[in-house]
Amino acid sequence: MNFSTPKTFWSRQVHQIKEEGLVAVQRKAHNATGIAFSMLFEVILCALAVPFVFFVRLISPWVLIRIGHLRSDAFGHSVFDPEYYLSEKETENNKAFDCFYFQTKNHPNEQWSLMVRRTLRINFLFRYLDKVNRFIPGGELHQKVAGEIGSRDLGGYLAKTKTHFSFTDEENERGLKFLESKGLNVGDKFICLLVRDSSYKEKYGDKRDWSYHSYRDTDIKDYRHTAITLARKGYWVFRMGKIVRKPFKVDHPRILDYANSEYRSDFLDIWLFANCYLGVQTTAGIGMVSLLFRIPLSVVNALPLGHINTVSNPNTIWLPKNIVWADNKKPLTLKEQINTGVIGFLHSENYKNAKVELVDNLPEEITETVLELEAKLTGNWQSHPQDDQLQNKFWNILKTWEQFPKEHGKLQRKMPDTFLRENHDWFLA
Repeated sequence: MNFSTPKTFWSRQVHQIKEEGLVAVQRKAHNATGIAFSMLFEVILCALAVPFVFFVRLISPWVLIRIGHLRSDAFGHSVFDPEYYLSEKETENNKAFDCFYFQTKNHPNEQWSLMVRRTLRINFLFRYLDKVNRFIPGGELHQKVAGEIGSRDLGGYLAKTKTHFSFTDEENERGLKFLESKGLNVGDKFICLLVRDSSYKEKYGDKRDWSYHSYRDTDIKDYRHTAITLARKGYWVFRMGKIVRKPFKVDHPRILDYANSEYRSDFLDIWLFANCYLGVQTTAGIGMVSLLFRIPLSVVNALPLGHINTVSNPNTIWLPKNIVWADNKKPLTLKEQINTGVIGFLHSENYKNAKVELVDNLPEEITETVLELEAKLTGNWQSHPQDDQLQNKFWNILKTWEQFPKEHGKLQRKMPDTFLRENHDWFLA
């Protein structure tokens, strides 16, 4: 630490002026002018919003207008929340006239921003109506925040509805032409592979230490076996991601490292996830695109297990990372995960403090899980008599977790049957 650096705001200003002279004065004057104009602009817009707010309240017996923000700071929330809002509105037949604004100036994906804008009422001016409505007492009826329950489908609405977002004919033509340019023929199926690492948050996240999310990271090399297996079965595999740490080095014509290619774009990020046959992914925000388009998912190396999501497609399965005691490397049972709180840990440090270690799924385990989903989709899956019993036992144990009601509603997503068959003796003990 530099103890000579002034600590208070005003002492810092004086110190910088002494150090830089007129240059510092000019810079600070310019910044102060910009801030003043910005504040004046805010005050004017809020003042103009006042009569509109009173009008909104006046007509509420006949037309209910609600105003709120949409999260645009994190990809997963920015994708899930609008779709969940629309699915809930359709299912509940809610007739409210809702107006939204993006929470932040910059959106994680321009294509998704465009699709949200043409589906919902989005305008930055609604921000000022919301501010004034919240400032004047009595406006709770007119507040609406999409994603109020933490981007969780507690109501099971997605399973009851179809996606509310769509591509234009021109966009679909662009997507199909891209597939054709890569060698896909009509009828070929492709699979999106998404493996999280920390590079996206480090570049695009706000300026903070994102290492607390590192428990979700995994190594792309562990997915070579799965990708090659799928390619040999005739599928194309696109390794996805806006920015990734390592290349995906696999020598097979049907496996493309799209994330590191010159043709990666915001448009294709969304279009490919929305049109793939199935998704293979870890817990990463952009993977929500496949979820809202009701694409079957094989989620692997996933944590925390307590947050195993309720989703739209009953075929989706979730394989967690292995958790072992640090001292003897013995894996924790489901009950031990619940009793220690490990079942819901959202910070890397929590696992260390609990004296447990995370062990990534083996490549063979990942492949086995993905092939289970593929077999279920193609009608080649051979179920066992005990599969339903093991699934029910898993959920009955998980329901003893005190946070269960806050995280789960209607149950759709499942553990892999293959995992429970092979590990139920110790895992469900």
